[in-house]
Amino acid sequence: MKLSNFVRQNSYLIRIIIIAVLILFIPVSLFMIVTSNRMFQSFNDKLVSVYQSDALNAAERFDSFIDTMDVTAIKMYLDRSLEQNQVSAHAFNEITAINTLRSFTNVVPFVESCAIYYPDSEVIYSSKGKFSLYLYGISELGFQASENFVSLLEQKSKPFWASTFEENMDGKMIYFVPIQAKMSTTESPVVMFILTRDSLINAMQFQLKWQMSISAILDSNNQQLYIDTFQPAVDFSKLVPTDERNDIYYFSDDYKNEYIIYFVTSEKHSFKMFLLVPKEQLQLQMRDFEILLNTLTYLMLAICFVAIVAMIYFNYLPIKSMKRTVGNIQSADSDDIEPSQTHTPVMGEFEAMLYVLQKKNLSNKKLAAEVRKYNSEMVQHVGKNLLLGGFVTETEKKVVMDLLSGSFYFAVVMHTCILSNEIAESSLLRQFGSGLIVEMPHLQHLVIILDIPNEAFAAQRKKVDELSAIIKTFDENAKIGVGDIYADISDIDKSYLDATIAYEYRARKLVVYYKQIIEQNADKNSPVEEHMVRLRQAIHNSDRKGAYEELELILKIISLVTADHSRRKQEFFELIGGYYTIFHELELTFHESEIAALLKMRNMIEIEVTFKRLIDYALDENDYRRVESEEKRAAAIVEYVDNNFMDSNLSINVISQNWQIAEYTISRIFKKKTGVNFSSYIINKRINKAKELLIDTDLSIKQIGERIGLANDSYFIKLFKHYEGVTPSQYRKNAEQENKTNL
Repeated sequence: MKLSNFVRQNSYLIRIIIIAVLILFIPVSLFMIVTSNRMFQSFNDKLVSVYQSDALNAAERFDSFIDTMDVTAIKMYLDRSLEQNQVSAHAFNEITAINTLRSFTNVVPFVESCAIYYPDSEVIYSSKGKFSLYLYGISELGFQASENFVSLLEQKSKPFWASTFEENMDGKMIYFVPIQAKMSTTESPVVMFILTRDSLINAMQFQLKWQMSISAILDSNNQQLYIDTFQPAVDFSKLVPTDERNDIYYFSDDYKNEYIIYFVTSEKHSFKMFLLVPKEQLQLQMRDFEILLNTLTYLMLAICFVAIVAMIYFNYLPIKSMKRTVGNIQSADSDDIEPSQTHTPVMGEFEAMLYVLQKKNLSNKKLAAEVRKYNSEMVQHVGKNLLLGGFVTETEKKVVMDLLSGSFYFAVVMHTCILSNEIAESSLLRQFGSGLIVEMPHLQHLVIILDIPNEAFAAQRKKVDELSAIIKTFDENAKIGVGDIYADISDIDKSYLDATIAYEYRARKLVVYYKQIIEQNADKNSPVEEHMVRLRQAIHNSDRKGAYEELELILKIISLVTADHSRRKQEFFELIGGYYTIFHELELTFHESEIAALLKMRNMIEIEVTFKRLIDYALDENDYRRVESEEKRAAAIVEYVDNNFMDSNLSINVISQNWQIAEYTISRIFKKKTGVNFSSYIINKRINKAKELLIDTDLSIKQIGERIGLANDSYFIKLFKHYEGVTPSQYRKNAEQENKTNL
């Protein structure tokens, strides 16, 4: 099925879909454009809340850690670490130290275990229990202390930050991460985080998952207590508060990396948690959201634009088709046709264009309705023209071809009382998807032009069976005539004639195929067709006698086939179709009422008189146009000669070749127009021009001869003397003397 057929059948549904798309997408697009800044800010706030939520969770976890500890022991530990007071290792009892370290393990989930070591004691408090560390002993943690480790811990006079020591034991890599925030005395404890290789990988994944760079615990004075050793320490003196919030700061490290810090204060205690997020990471997330938001907005605007263009084009389509056909009419010199002249098949559309031009104040909806109305009338005109065998232009033929999708065509005839054209349009085309329905009111016929993909009789029969099933729903006794199959739409008039014969054939069948009739009777070749070609030629040649003779032969042939009613009607249709073609070739008027009157005639004498009158009308019109055309050609040839008579190559042979007219015809119409023959006219023009040049210029005789197209100066002098009685030189002298005398 062609796209045009689909659009034509589903036009209402397509309009509904386009309107629905516009109603849905235009408000959404406008809303997104107006609120884009607000949505962008909302997304930014959402990211901030996510990061702050992470910091809050960390604070709550630390709160729970503090709740499980001995508050006095924590205060003493903080005082020792921050105020550099010397506190004996015995200030921490065994139970408090173990609970503290065990809570640290819960807060930081990727830490295997932790321990507190005092350099002035051989005791290490561990989250997994108490053990003693000797110089060459084995700890309860299960690792062997080496001299390197002991020497590292014995560097009491040198403070260290986040030092890492690796010890390989039992095939596992153990990471000791000693932490000493402010090493000023030899009694300051060392906090060690012990991680295996797997737990270290988990720690990295944990950080990547939550998009955290640094986490830390602060006291109420923003002094550093603990910081994740896998990230750079934060210098709080470099923090820059933002303009919008007091709990968000900008930070730039020594490598000029920019971060954004989110603070959250613990509700139960005086500690703060903060998350440090790379500024570039936040900007990347915001940029991704902005790209997504803009893409969706532009996409919806593009959909709206396409829908608007589709609506405009869909409404303008009939007008565009009409203007294209009107352009073809105007190019064929039909500008002088009046709106009342509705004789040519395409004139319905031309009238529509004139109507549109006169009614410019119509709305688009009414304008489209008027165009569709006149376009439908134009299709009916072209369809009738095709069925009656009239002349059809390529543009008019395309109008019908757009309604068909197959490669072979045939006509079906039924009585108009079965169903109307509108009912057939809605019922039949919904079933087949393509086709053309033409109403012939004067003949009381409804003709359906159908298409099939191949020339097989089975394909035709299948389609006709589907058609008859639909027709029987309106009239069970409806009779249908089916014409033969043709490969060219221009031959549909033959199929229509076949279908008409099949429809009128006396048979009990409700569906009659012309093909079946032919198989039972003589072949369908019409002897009238050859004589119609001669008749057309006689009219074009203005041969009245020859045209009468051919008409008598045609009528004689029709009268001889009285025994076969269908054959006789076929020949009569050939005669009418031939006249219709002649009138179109001559651009004459042949009304449908005249066709209907001819088809109703039964008396051969009446038929002969009517057709002779039509021949006389065609011959008179042809003679008048020939005379008018001959006068126009004569005037054009004379004008051409007046503009080119000084060309030495100008001759009657050149004009004959340029104008495609016989030399005899040129001489005849030239003499009729000017009163002299062709050669005399050119000589007179050249002699007169030479006389002007002799008087007004100082050119030599030879130059003047070349100027007027007579390069041979001897011939020019002889010719000039023959017409003027003197030579060119003597003519110039006489003119000069006469001029002096007048002065």
